[in-house]
Amino acid sequence: MSYDRFEPMPRGRRRRRPRGGLRRHILEAIAHGFLAFSLAVNLLVLVLFFWVWPGASSSASTPPSTPLVIVSAYTPTPAYPPTPLPTATPLPTPTPHVPRIGIIAGHWQNDSGAICEDTGLQEVDITLAVSRKIVAQLRSEGYQADLLAEFDPLLNGYQADALVSVHVDSCVTFEGATGFKVARAATSVIPETEDRLVACLYDAYERATGLPRHPGSITHNMTGYHAFYRIHPQTPAAIIELGFLYHDRDMLTNEQDRLATGIVNGIKCFLDSQ
Repeated sequence: MSYDRFEPMPRGRRRRRPRGGLRRHILEAIAHGFLAFSLAVNLLVLVLFFWVWPGASSSASTPPSTPLVIVSAYTPTPAYPPTPLPTATPLPTPTPHVPRIGIIAGHWQNDSGAICEDTGLQEVDITLAVSRKIVAQLRSEGYQADLLAEFDPLLNGYQADALVSVHVDSCVTFEGATGFKVARAATSVIPETEDRLVACLYDAYERATGLPRHPGSITHNMTGYHAFYRIHPQTPAAIIELGFLYHDRDMLTNEQDRLATGIVNGIKCFLDSQ
């Protein structure tokens, strides 16, 4: 049946909307609703985040260096072990000085010295025996003692607390040739020190032996004694003539311990006076 294009359709024949279009509108409405719900949830989470988390709301406007300050404020200071106090180093105990004494046995390893024609007694026999006793006594009392020959190489620049050269006077027979004498270098660089050594030897030897002093017979051979000018100039030195070979012979040969003790005591007197 054909109808004119301007003729209205019959009432009972209205056009129906297809079912597929309705379904599509429903799905679109659901999708829009889900999107709106998701957006609302995300917005809520974001608000809660900024409200609950400390400092999160200001992090966007804080300069880049601020987080470092905040982190360091919450970082605990590391605990370092205490610096140990410096321990005082004990000073070394000073080694006590042990005095050193040189004893020259006059004429030993050089010549005989004075000789008595009546008996053949030689000066070196007495000087060596007495010098050995002096050294033995000094060592037994804890001193360092050197037994030296007349021209011992050790005398060159020898340094000690004292040096004594032991000699015996000539074997002359004239009356009054008895006694002992002590001298130091005429040109000493330490005259006061050596004068004390000479004085101590005079006093101690006189008390030990009872022999008289005989200073009037001191010669240049004593004050210009060669060893005085070979040893170190700061080494105090003296020369002693123990007695005369003729009139003092008995003591020189038979009482040598007394002679040695007198010299040892004189050296100790000098060392104690320093």
